[in-house]
Amino acid sequence: MVTPDSLRCIGLMSGTSADGIDAVLVRFTPSQAQPSYTVENFLHVDFPIAYREQAAQVIESQNLKEAFILGRDLAQAYTSAIHTLLESTAFDTDDIDFVAVSGHTLLHVPPTEHQNGFTIDTTDLSMLAALTHIPVIGKFRQKDMALGGHGAPLVPIAHRYLFGQTYPNAIIQNMGGIGNLTLLENGQAMLGFDTGPGNTWMDQTIKWHSRGEKRYDPEGQYARRGDIDHTLVEDLLRHPFFDATPPKSTDIKDIGYPYLHLFKERLLAHRLEDALATVTFATAKSVAQAYDQWVFSSYNPTHVIVCGGGAFNQTLLAMLQELVPALGIETSQVLHLHPSLIETLSFAYLGVLCWQQQPNVLSRLTGSIQDNIGGEIAYAGSL
Repeated sequence: MVTPDSLRCIGLMSGTSADGIDAVLVRFTPSQAQPSYTVENFLHVDFPIAYREQAAQVIESQNLKEAFILGRDLAQAYTSAIHTLLESTAFDTDDIDFVAVSGHTLLHVPPTEHQNGFTIDTTDLSMLAALTHIPVIGKFRQKDMALGGHGAPLVPIAHRYLFGQTYPNAIIQNMGGIGNLTLLENGQAMLGFDTGPGNTWMDQTIKWHSRGEKRYDPEGQYARRGDIDHTLVEDLLRHPFFDATPPKSTDIKDIGYPYLHLFKERLLAHRLEDALATVTFATAKSVAQAYDQWVFSSYNPTHVIVCGGGAFNQTLLAMLQELVPALGIETSQVLHLHPSLIETLSFAYLGVLCWQQQPNVLSRLTGSIQDNIGGEIAYAGSL
């Protein structure tokens, strides 16, 4: 395929937290040896309460009909976000080469020794393409899982691109609903896997304590004032996922709500501040233990760069710094990149590679039999 001088695309991200949509308008110049990019607009749109409740219900029930309805509604929400993103720019849909979407994962089942895994992604790519008149790339995990991999993490190849020159030996730690890391060595992505909970334990705990009135702990303010129940921390970290060897991935249905529900009574027996201090520390410790088990034995990173919603939780960052004192803990803001922008920008870059028919999923990280081109394209009209 002939490489164009530049590609203008939109990246869309709606993660496992189901709090809203991050949208970025970005121009890539992929013809260069080290492609450059320009972020031309970025915004976050909160999902309505009704959508968040709908998504939570579908994830819990796994109802087929409701899942397709959710996919339709998500395509409509994405369409609205795209038009809002373009309103304050000089561009319209005819100026966009493609849209790249992370989608909304309802269920992720990792592969076993004897059976491929699979991901159920509710996003209706064809509807989004029809509504926007823009080609849409999504379902990035499916090819890798067909080749025996985990289909995750997807973003390390983009993390190499975004951070590798400035921080060639670093851990890029994403803290969305689920946490995942990329280990960069000499600017190359050498290791990547899910670390366990990102924000999911903290968010669920505050929802329980507030009876749904609060969705998250802003900047970790409640956790900062609490006392940690270290016995409960140790019990939370007994899930077998934590000792599994990479490559590995997990799902909100595995390590998220259903697992945390086993500890609901014990968490509710604490004050809100103490419960949040406990699950926040458990989350930080799950990340630090992943470094101890799988990173420090073979690699020597100098920094941890945190992105995703968890990057705004100052208590979480302070706890992680305490647990890994030898590393400098920064957020992606150190490179003037908003923490909520990173995954959205990463999926846009995955879309560029797919559009150019270049591998964008690394088998050494996912466990598949070969590097592959992840992404399915829904075209807007006739070719």
